[in-house]
Amino acid sequence: MFTFMLQTIIEIAVATFIIWGLFNEQVLVRFEDRVFAWLKKRIKSSRKKTNNYHHQPRETRDRNCA
Repeated sequence: MFTFMLQTIIEIAVATFIIWGLFNEQVLVRFEDRVFAWLKKRIKSSRKKTNNYHHQPRETRDRNCA
């Protein structure tokens, strides 16, 4: 019962947002631009934090020959 109510509320909210967006297109476009700029900044900063190379501490390196 609760999931049905939650789904209905979300559907009504999405429909309301779409109808509002039809009448306020410029506001919606500015909002989308801000969201995309924020996402772009987050993706760029997360790429800087990642290390493309696999480094292991010297103590755990396997130095045995086959």
